[in-house]
Amino acid sequence: MYFQQILLDLFSKLNGERSSMAPYYILRGKKSGQTLQDIHYYQATFYFGIAPDLTKEVYQQEVDQLFTNYWVTNEDEPKLTQRGQRELESFIEPMYSYATNSVLGEFEKRVLLLTQVASNRLAHIPTYYPVILDEIIQRDCKRLIHLLGGVDKTSLQLKTVIGEFLEKTGQQEEVKMIFVYRLTGYESAGLTWTQLGEQLNLRPLDALFKYRSLLAEFATYLLQNESEIAVIVPKSELLTETARKTLEWYTKGHNFHEIASIRRLKESTIEDHFVEIASARPDLSFNEILTEEQVREILCVRKELDTHKLKSLREQLPHYSYFQLRLALAKGEIIS
Repeated sequence: MYFQQILLDLFSKLNGERSSMAPYYILRGKKSGQTLQDIHYYQATFYFGIAPDLTKEVYQQEVDQLFTNYWVTNEDEPKLTQRGQRELESFIEPMYSYATNSVLGEFEKRVLLLTQVASNRLAHIPTYYPVILDEIIQRDCKRLIHLLGGVDKTSLQLKTVIGEFLEKTGQQEEVKMIFVYRLTGYESAGLTWTQLGEQLNLRPLDALFKYRSLLAEFATYLLQNESEIAVIVPKSELLTETARKTLEWYTKGHNFHEIASIRRLKESTIEDHFVEIASARPDLSFNEILTEEQVREILCVRKELDTHKLKSLREQLPHYSYFQLRLALAKGEIIS
């Protein structure tokens, strides 16, 4: 049960320090201060936003099954049981990417439509019913085809790059088959999730998330190899719009209190923005709030206590504010 293994992996990373709903908000890509902190604290950034369409009902059904199987215990502070840990041993960590998850849906539509265009062009079929009816996506694809030098060149490039990618990816053959079966081309229609489940003896939900893993890897592959086809990957914004505005004021030289005054926002809101910025932009320094030496001190205590709970850290480090503790944890992955 692939999706249930994803949940087990998330519960394992959260280590009983968050509620049973925390993975739901991570998978949905909820841009709240708490969730954005959690994905960095618990090294779960690559899961963020892979399931914006996941409903609470479906999520709860899957979590309930974990409890029924006794893979997870204690609903308030869920931790993996020994049986749950054994179930996770066969799990291959997916290839999702924080940098592309937020645009994965748009990327998928572009891939599906452009593949259909290329397949029919190479078969010399001039007319067909488009697999994607979204007019915005259709206009985007026309623009991208123009940027790539026309339909003929785009078709050949796309065919080549997809073939090369499928040869180089280390994912299982089953996952490659899901990807190929989803594509619509000349005289072939992409399969639905139900059809894929029947074809490959998989639950539709598991097929969906295996597919998304390969799709995310494909987007990353195009960007890392600087392929001309990489222009089909939409640009991703890692910060919320309001945090981005705070960053703009900060890079102009304004300090924390000045930004709160300029933006007429509560200081607690600006604190959330700074923590979000620190998570997404670890290269930035916040020395007026917390020096790197202070960050190291906080992280050393965090490691000793083996916890990300702010209350526990504050008990050991009462001379730091909760804001400073949160900021240190957000920068924690890049300060040794």
